[in-house]
Amino acid sequence: VYANMGGTIKPYVYQNAGDWAWFGGRMVSALVKYNLIEEARKALKPMVDRVVEHGMFYEWWSVLNGQPKGSKNFRGSAGVLTKAIRDLQAANITLMVFKSESVADIE
Repeated sequence: VYANMGGTIKPYVYQNAGDWAWFGGRMVSALVKYNLIEEARKALKPMVDRVVEHGMFYEWWSVLNGQPKGSKNFRGSAGVLTKAIRDLQAANITLMVFKSESVADIE
């Protein structure tokens, strides 16, 4: 948590400890890139669960109470979460192919 500079930054608010899906989604994609699939799933789940529960792609979330904050149609979150989901889906398909004996085993 950053020091309160001139009284403008409150603890646990916005850039001072907000939970940002547009950033978290990038972390999920990085986990997938390094084949940390289970970690990626665990990291992605709460982000997707919040979107489903609230029906919107909010800009950020309070770490104190989990409430959505900022823009409710934040395209940055929507795009990055979509990419993270697609990356995870592609990795799972690739893993299934490598683990199976033949393509017929996948179907």
